[in-house]
Amino acid sequence: GVDGNKGGGVEIGEGDGYLTSEQGGNEGYLTPGGKSNLEDLCQLYLDKTDTGMHVCTLCGQLAKRKESLKLHLESKHFPTNNAYSCDICTKTFNTKNALRSHKSNMHRQYVN
Repeated sequence: GVDGNKGGGVEIGEGDGYLTSEQGGNEGYLTPGGKSNLEDLCQLYLDKTDTGMHVCTLCGQLAKRKESLKLHLESKHFPTNNAYSCDICTKTFNTKNALRSHKSNMHRQYVN
């Protein structure tokens, strides 16, 4: 249910990619492994309402598309410690969406 996962969390791992609360992250909800565990975070903290909307169980944010809440979850609740790096210029980013936007704007000639 929508409230079933509130307050749960996984122990913070050394070098996990997600920020601790001292670094601006959401300590207590972190999952080890950095960006590869975004799907795991979605399983834990995204739910679907009776009306078909997707909801973030951490803050109640609603969206029609699950992908929108995935971006929300990563940017608002689980910022990484620059876990995403551009394979063209090696600049690093806290979210997958920020990397995608960077590549689209700065390396358009290399992006399909």
